Amino acid sequence: MNASKTLSSTSRLGNSMYESEAQRLQREADNFTKKFEHEKKRLMILEDQLKQANEELNEKKENIKAIRPPTAKMNKDSHQIKLFENQLEKALVKYNELQSTNKKLRQEIDVMRKEQRNQLRVNKTLVKDISLTADDAKKLNVTTYQGQRISEETNNQILALKAKHEAEKYNFERKIKDLQDKLKEKDDSELERTRSKDMGGTKKLVTQQTEFSNPAALLKLRLQKWTTNNKEKKNLMDMYIRNVKIIEDAFDQIKEATGISSTEEIVTTFIKAEEQNYSLYNYVNMLNSEIDMIEEQNKNIESEIRKHEELGEMTEKEKLNMRKNLGNEIEDIKLQTITKESQIQEIEQQMSKIRDYVRDMVDFFGKSQFFLNVAQHMQYDEDTQFNENNVTLYLAELEEYISMLITYLAYKQENPDAAISSLSLERMVQKEFDKGPTNIEAPSSNDVNLNEDAETEDDVITNGKDLYKKFEDLVYKDHITIGSHNNSISKGGISMLKNSRLD
Repeated sequence: MNASKTLSSTSRLGNSMYESEAQRLQREADNFTKKFEHEKKRLMILEDQLKQANEELNEKKENIKAIRPPTAKMNKDSHQIKLFENQLEKALVKYNELQSTNKKLRQEIDVMRKEQRNQLRVNKTLVKDISLTADDAKKLNVTTYQGQRISEETNNQILALKAKHEAEKYNFERKIKDLQDKLKEKDDSELERTRSKDMGGTKKLVTQQTEFSNPAALLKLRLQKWTTNNKEKKNLMDMYIRNVKIIEDAFDQIKEATGISSTEEIVTTFIKAEEQNYSLYNYVNMLNSEIDMIEEQNKNIESEIRKHEELGEMTEKEKLNMRKNLGNEIEDIKLQTITKESQIQEIEQQMSKIRDYVRDMVDFFGKSQFFLNVAQHMQYDEDTQFNENNVTLYLAELEEYISMLITYLAYKQENPDAAISSLSLERMVQKEFDKGPTNIEAPSSNDVNLNEDAETEDDVITNGKDLYKKFEDLVYKDHITIGSHNNSISKGGISMLKNSRLD
């Protein structure tokens, strides 16, 4: 194509170079007319297309007018669309905020769930620990109670043996003293007889010479008396040695059971164990009292709730009657409180009155040779006040001093039952010396009845006589058994104690 065009153009150029001006103009005019006709045809075609397009446009406008609403409505709709768009934007903002807050809340919920799981785990462990501690406290309460009972029983047995030892020692000393007095009186009487015989007449001298003509017989009689006296002394010494051996055997058993060699260490460990048991027993009692208080509070709250429910269901007349009854009860309670306060004031006045007397008596006893063994030495000053908490401690000190004074006076008056004056020694069964030494069997934990004779803090005994009475009660109730080496029960001692208890 390009080659043909170039050839035509070259031919034209060549022809134009050889044609005239008229031919050129004619040729251009022919070309122009051809172009004009061609453009005219094209214009007609375009006019037809324009006409068709206008017709289509008019038809579309008519269709649009038929379908399209008016401009006012369009403006209104556009305005509403803008409003809805604004509301949608605001709602989207709120939605995004809610999404963010929801996300935060979910995170917090996840954290709280984790904390809840951890807390539940901790609560389970705490519940297990509480149950274990409660079981341990119960077991500790049982063991402390058993240990306290066993220690009290051993203490009572030691006191009983000590009391018997003191009584037998005193009887032995008294008999030795009586024998010495009798021998002295006999020697004095014999000296007086010899003097009277020397101062007598010749008959008396003759008779005296005849009486003393056989001194071997007199010496034999005196030797027989001395042998009988020595046998009695030997029997008393054997009895005393047996009693000492009983106490030594008891301490040896304690040493074998505990593994402690020194007696002082046994006493200190026993005292420390008693203090620990007592403190644990007090702690368990405190816990039990707190539990009882909580249960009582719960019961009171439940009763109050029931009362309020009943009051809500009452009528006006019943409410008026209830108010009157409550007013009367309040007045009665006020009167009771006034009387109780007056009684408390009287008791406090009495305590304040006896305080000086007690202090003076304790000072006098402190200056003497009496020493405390059970009670504690209390301090007195100007600010000392007796109340329901400390009055027992102060009076216990005075009571121990008074008991020691009574025992001292009994010894001074040579009372044979001074060491155990609370017991009836006349009703005791005579000891069988042919038997071997007795062996004290420590009661086992199975022999202790935990349900009977439950002791409280008020049953603490600080006096030796009261302890021995307690020992009598335990023997009478068969809580303590006293046996020999072959584990046989000493029926004599127990029957004696039971008989004295019944009498």
